[in-house]
Amino acid sequence: MHSSEKCRTFAVDSKCMTREDFSKSLRQFREASGVGLKELLKALNSFECAVYRIEKGAHSYGVDKAIIYAKTVNANIYVVTPDGNEHRIDNVKQATSILKEARGEISFSKVARDNGYSTPGIIRAENGVTVLSIDMFLKLSESYNLDVILR
Repeated sequence: MHSSEKCRTFAVDSKCMTREDFSKSLRQFREASGVGLKELLKALNSFECAVYRIEKGAHSYGVDKAIIYAKTVNANIYVVTPDGNEHRIDNVKQATSILKEARGEISFSKVARDNGYSTPGIIRAENGVTVLSIDMFLKLSESYNLDVILR
């Protein structure tokens, strides 16, 4: 868990957001929206066990799945930059673009070293070669002082 002073990633109730917190918030949105499991399975093109894994937050999953899930349960994922600009994330390309812009001139190797990822892993995710995981998205957002909000 991150220290509250360092954490810049927030859930609906403005607490430091981990994958588990994000997943719990998604589940709460589903329950509040009345969206049934069958509708969610169809939207995600997935199996029931995959939805339960997302909702439990026990394993990482792609930001693409998080976006589809959020839209299906009438929620949106937003990224707020340090200057207060708010960006709704409607697709993975938007998420990676915001991360790329926030990284600025910081080298891939420094980002990788500071966040516990490999340099090629950061490059591939930022360039859309591999699926951006929710873990990497949340961690890099925090590293770049971006707030992630689910509402």
